[in-house]
Amino acid sequence: MTALLPLNVSKHEVEAVNLGLSIFLHDVHNSLRANFSFVVEAQLEIREYSLSVFDKLRLPASFLQPLAPIELIYILEGQLFFQLASVKRNLGPGDFVVSDQLNRDIHLEAQSRVRYLHFSLPVTLQGVAKEYEVLCSDLVSLRLLFARNNQELTHVSLKAEEVMFLSPHSNNQATELYYILEGTLACNDAALKGLVLKPRDCLKVNGLTKDLIFQAQTDLKYLYFASAPSFDSLSHDLLELQRLAEEVESKDGYTSEHCRRIQSLALITGQVLGLSSERLLVLSIAAYLHDLGKVNVPVEILKKPTSLSSDEWEIIKQHPRFGEELLIGGPYDKAAKIVAQHHERLDGSGYPLGLSGKEILTEAYIIAVADTYDAMTTDRPYRKALSQDVAFAELRRFAGIHYPELIVDASILGIEQQTFESVIH
Repeated sequence: MTALLPLNVSKHEVEAVNLGLSIFLHDVHNSLRANFSFVVEAQLEIREYSLSVFDKLRLPASFLQPLAPIELIYILEGQLFFQLASVKRNLGPGDFVVSDQLNRDIHLEAQSRVRYLHFSLPVTLQGVAKEYEVLCSDLVSLRLLFARNNQELTHVSLKAEEVMFLSPHSNNQATELYYILEGTLACNDAALKGLVLKPRDCLKVNGLTKDLIFQAQTDLKYLYFASAPSFDSLSHDLLELQRLAEEVESKDGYTSEHCRRIQSLALITGQVLGLSSERLLVLSIAAYLHDLGKVNVPVEILKKPTSLSSDEWEIIKQHPRFGEELLIGGPYDKAAKIVAQHHERLDGSGYPLGLSGKEILTEAYIIAVADTYDAMTTDRPYRKALSQDVAFAELRRFAGIHYPELIVDASILGIEQQTFESVIH
């Protein structure tokens, strides 16, 4: 691990280096420094600067200098007065200026204490300029601020408790940077357990060797910079599937929070069982999309207020297979089989195939237990939510019958640990 100030070598530092990470941690002493260097590689340079009130800054235009580096300033704190010919305005947190859009120098003056990030980016002849593409769901907001020469800067908002995976980039030479603006982000991976990133902390990824799992402890905002195209692969498909899953849950009479609860419960269990980050990533997707197949079930069946006919029930029982068909062959192909099996049971009493025992994936059992627990502890039209203790007793009653005992025990232990941690915090 690399830090801006001297730190004692820790297990986190050693593990981070082994995984292809550098971690830049700010602390109270950093207020004495005006300049922090996050990345300096060849022509790529990213630094954080501070200005005092009335300090002046000039941003040289690169519009007329095709081979000059592109300069980008992103305001973190304070107000900068912007002047370009007759155009004048104040820039505040979240505003940014890019030099290659300008045909003359920009003059800036601090109206208060200012902190900003300065990106100096190499120019190549590849890539098309684009800006301000936005994708949003209830859980995630992605705003592409800048894309030039295959380099991208994205503003990301993530809801509290939402899970975030870092995966090796398809371009193993790419550098990725995560700069925390608001909130806290915890690493749940065993290798870096206990690592929490706070505002002004920065995670640099270069040559990541495995998937890593992080979780937003609060609502989170961060900047994501990549030196190779990333926005499309990181966004479109999963955001669309998330919207579809939420639509299905709403259609079925649940709230859209159901998807998130099942995902969270499944991940807790998977971590207790010691599943690898790669398996946790697939489990996370499958858990969130477990009922995706209900989109192909007629709404009059899903919302029927009276008992279902045998034919209607047979249609409902096919929704795991429908979900598999929607996922198979796509970017989340590995989750398809788990989704297909999440209503199968240890004793063969499940559906749609009546699988049993070891024919059923561990991840499918995990989601089944999570789904059952959530159903018991959520208000339903015909009853109030059951208490945690009653729900645990029911899970234990079916351990060894519907679900493997090990998975029931791991799920209960994980929920108890989460409950304890939420109480002490």
